[in-house]
Formats: sequence, structure tokens, C-alpha cells
Amino acid sequence: MCKNLKNVILCVALSAIVLSSSSVYADDGASNVNTSVSTEEASDDSVVESDVAAETVEKFDIGASDVRRLMNLVGECDGFEIYSRDDDYKDKIQDRYGIKSDNTNSSTSKQPSESEKDIEILKKCGKLVAIDKNNSKVVAVFNNKKKCGENFVYISDAKRYTVTLSNDESKVIKVSEIVSSVDNPRLFSSPDKSQLELLF
Repeated sequence: MCKNLKNVILCVALSAIVLSSSSVYADDGASNVNTSVSTEEASDDSVVESDVAAETVEKFDIGASDVRRLMNLVGECDGFEIYSRDDDYKDKIQDRYGIKSDNTNSSTSKQPSESEKDIEILKKCGKLVAIDKNNSKVVAVFNNKKKCGENFVYISDAKRYTVTLSNDESKVIKVSEIVSSVDNPRLFSSPDKSQLELLF
């Protein structure tokens, strides 16, 4: 009787140990599965975020007041003022400040430094600058142009705007804005969105 009782107690103890081990193993397995899923989800999210394309942005370091002071107004069109830079702008700035070609000047010693400052501003302005008339802010700088029939088309540095000038570049014919650089970098529209055209 005593021997049978010992056997029963031993069996119960062994069963408890086996169940305890199984429970721990199951918990560990569940923990590993959850961690793996969380890592995969986080990885998927990061891939999605990195694949999102962004619209191009026009970048420049000039103000409308300097553009209006130093550049030539070509004309106004579609809500924009278009300004051009003289090809010999350095010489014209030096003439404005009375600086001669031999680096002597007929004015005060302060003026040569002011002339250099204006020349640096004009370097940043490019060949053309567009200003939004509604808020008097620069929207684009243009350094590239292409011949298009009888006219010239200027393309902004970030390729978000185009300005079409007459053959002698004395008249603004039209201004175009890109619809979306992500969806189609060649599709442009008029500022009022009434006309679409493919360029380049």
C-alpha cells in the first residue's frame, strides 16, 4: 500500500514537470513569432515611406526687391512679372558705381563693395527671374533656354516653370507651370489650368 502510494506521488510529480516544460516552450515560441511579425511590419512600413516620390522644388537665394532693382522688366504675363539680366551686367554695375576698368573710381570707398554685392546678387538671378504678382515673391530662376519655332523657351532650374519669349526676347508670350513632376515631368499647364501641353 505504501509502495503504491509512492508510485502515485512520483507519477503526479513527473506529470507536473512535463506540463511546466511544455508551457514554457509554448510561451517562448509565441514570443518569438510576435517579435518576428512586428519586425516584418516595421520593415514594410520603412520601405513604403522610402519609395514615396516627392515633387521637385525651385531653390534660389534672391529677393523680389533686388530683382526689381537690378534686372530689366521684360513684361507681365499670366500673373507673373518676368525680368531679364543684361549679358554685360558686371560692366553696367561698375558704371553705375563709377568704377573704371583700371579699378579706380570717382566715388567713395564704400561703393566698390556695394557694386561687388550687386554683382553677386545678379549671378544668383540667372538669365531670367519670374515673380508672382499676387504676393511679390520670386517663384523661379531660369538659366536654360531652347529655340522653339520663332520663339525662345526658358526652363527654370528645377524644371517647374517655362517662359516663352519672342524671337528678339523683348516680349513675354506665355508662362507655363508643371502639373506634377512625379506623375509626368513633361506635362505643363497654363497658370489658370485651362490649357495643357507636353514639353521637351
